[in-house]
Amino acid sequence: MGALKKMNESEQHETAAQEYRKIRRKVLAPEPQAPVKKSLVVAPKQMRVAPPPGEKHPSHYFFTSRIPFDPARIHAAAVYCSDGRLGTQIDDLLHNALQLPRYDRLAIPGGAACLAGHLAAYFEQECVLKQLRFLAGTHNLRRVVLVAHQGCAYYGERLKTPPEKLEEQQRKDLNKAIQRVRAFDENLQVDAFFAHLGETSVDFEEVKF
Repeated sequence: MGALKKMNESEQHETAAQEYRKIRRKVLAPEPQAPVKKSLVVAPKQMRVAPPPGEKHPSHYFFTSRIPFDPARIHAAAVYCSDGRLGTQIDDLLHNALQLPRYDRLAIPGGAACLAGHLAAYFEQECVLKQLRFLAGTHNLRRVVLVAHQGCAYYGERLKTPPEKLEEQQRKDLNKAIQRVRAFDENLQVDAFFAHLGETSVDFEEVKF
C-alpha cells in the first residue's frame, strides 16, 4: 500500500512537471506575426541645378548646358549631309544668315541627294519624306532648307558619280529635291545652298532654279 502511494505521488509529480513544461513553452514562445508586405519606396525626383560658374558639378557624369532653352518652334527644317565637319558651319548659315534658330534637323549621308529619285537611295528617300511629312504636320513647317556640299563622299561611294561630274549632279539633284518636297506641300518655302569648302572656311552659295 505504501509502495502504491509512492508511485502515485511520483506519477503526479511527473504529470505536474509535464504541464509546467507545456505552460513554460507557451509563455516563452514568440507570438506568430503577420507577414510584412514589402512596398517599393520611390525617392522623390530631385531637380539638378547647375553649379555656380567656376565650380564643378558634384557628379562628373552630369552636364548642364548654360545655353537657355526656348520652347518656341521656328517652323523650319533643314536637310543636309551628316558629314560632321560641316555641322558648325551649317548651324552658322541657318542661325545667323537665315535667322532660323532651333530649326528641325534631318542629317543623312548625301543630304538632298536622297530626294532626287536615285534608285540606289530609294529607302533613304522614303525615310526622309516620311520624316518631313511628320514635321510638316506636327511642327507646322513653313520652310525647308536643302544643303549640298563640295566633294560629298556619298556620291562617289553610293551613287558612283565620277569626280568630274560630281558638282553638276549635285546641282541637278537639288533642283529635283526642291520639286519633290513641294510635291507634298506646295505652300512650303524651299531654299537650296551649295557649300564650297576652302582650306579654313566654308562659303555657301544660294542655288536658284
